[in-house]
Amino acid sequence: MSDYGKSFESEITDLCGDIFLKDYVLASPMFRTQKGKLREAADALVPSGDTLIALQVKTRQTKSREIEEGGPELNRIAKKVSEAAEQVKTVRRAFESGTFETARTLRGAPIPLGGRPFRKIIGVVVFDVITTGGESLVEQVECMGGYTEVNGIPVHILRAPDFRQIVNEQDTPPDFVNYLECRGNLFAGKKIIPFVSELDLFGLFKTRFLDIEKVLKSDSGMLAVEPGLWEGVRAKLAAEWRERDERIKSSYVIDLIIGQVHSCIDFDPRSEDPNVYPAEASPSGPSGGLEYWEIVQRLGRLTRIERAQFGEKVFEKLHAADTKPISFTLIYRFPDVGPLVFLASKKPRAERIRILQHLMKCAAVKCGTSQATGVTTQAFSSEKRCHDFAVLRDLSFPDIEAAKVEAAKWFGPGKVTSLDEWGRDYAADP
Repeated sequence: MSDYGKSFESEITDLCGDIFLKDYVLASPMFRTQKGKLREAADALVPSGDTLIALQVKTRQTKSREIEEGGPELNRIAKKVSEAAEQVKTVRRAFESGTFETARTLRGAPIPLGGRPFRKIIGVVVFDVITTGGESLVEQVECMGGYTEVNGIPVHILRAPDFRQIVNEQDTPPDFVNYLECRGNLFAGKKIIPFVSELDLFGLFKTRFLDIEKVLKSDSGMLAVEPGLWEGVRAKLAAEWRERDERIKSSYVIDLIIGQVHSCIDFDPRSEDPNVYPAEASPSGPSGGLEYWEIVQRLGRLTRIERAQFGEKVFEKLHAADTKPISFTLIYRFPDVGPLVFLASKKPRAERIRILQHLMKCAAVKCGTSQATGVTTQAFSSEKRCHDFAVLRDLSFPDIEAAKVEAAKWFGPGKVTSLDEWGRDYAADP
C-alpha cells in the first residue's frame, strides 16, 4: 500500500475513534491462518452489541487530475473497490478459524475478541481517489447505490466525504448500525432506485424515516429520492437541527464517562479503606479486558438520544449530591442493555462502591434480571473526580420476596420513553 493509502487508513480509523470513541474501534485486528501465519482480518472493526462493523479502507492513486466517465481510470477504481468489498469475507473466516488474536482498542486495552459471537457482520468500504500530489478526486466519482453482498455479508460502499458526514451525524456505533441496516434493507428489498446520491438517501433517512418504514413493510412500492435532498433539508430545517443539537448536549457526559472505564481496570477499593470495604469482598473495578469490554459495550449500546436522556439524569443527580448524602438513578433497556445504575455522592470512594453494588442488586431485582452495570463518582462540586464501574453477573436471590421489598425502598415506578432525535414520540405518534 502506498504512503497515501496508509495515511488514509489511519485517518479513517482515527476518525472512527474520535467519533465513536476509542473504546469501540479495533485497528488492524489479526488472526492466524491454518498455516500459522498472522493475517489482518480488516482495517478496523467496530463491535456494537451483537453486530460487528468491518471496515475496509482503500485508496486509488492516479496521475490524472480528471476522471472521465466510462474511462479506463474509472474502471480501475471500480475494480479496487470491488476487491475491497470481497475482502470483507475475511472477517467471517477469521471468526470461523477460532484463531483470532487478542485485539486492542485504540485506547490500548486488550479485549478477548475470538470467543465473542456476533449475530451479524456488516461490511463498509470507504474509498478515496488521490492524485500523486495528494489531492482528492473522489468527488468526481459517482457512487450511487453502493451496496452488495459477499458470502451473505451486506457490504456498503461509501466515498470518503460521504462517510465523514454520515458518521458525524450517526455518531455512536448503534446509530451508525441503524443507518446501515436501513440502507441495506432498502437496497436488498429493491425499495429504492439504485442510482441515488448517498447523502440524499441519508437525508431521507434523517427526515422521512416513517416513509421508509412504511415502504419496507409493504409488498410493493419504491421510494423516490429527489436530487439535492440533503442540502435542501439542511437549509430548510436549520432551526430544527440546532434544536436537536441543543437537545442532545447532555448525551456527551455519557461519552465522557465511557472514556473513563479503561482507567479503572484492576482498581481494588480495599486498598483505600479496608474498614469500609471488607477484606473478603471482591474488587469492583474492571478486573481486566473482559470486564472492561463488557462495561463499555453495555454503555455503548445506548443510542445518542438514549445517552441524552441518561445524561440529563446524571447531571441532575450530580447536582443533587451536593446537598444529599447520595443521589442515584436507574435506566433499563430490555433485553440487551440491562439495568444501568448511576450514583453520585461525597462519601469516600470505597463506601460509594459498596452502596453502588447494593443498588445494582436492587435494580436487578426490580428489572427481573440476573445482572447489572453501575457507575459512581463524586458530587458535582467536588474538586477532584474519579469514576468507578462495576458489573455484576449471575445474581441469585434466595428470598426473592424480601429482595423485592428491599428494591422497592430504593426504586419507584419507572417511566417508559420512546423519543427520537427530533423530540417526537415515535411509539405514540401516528
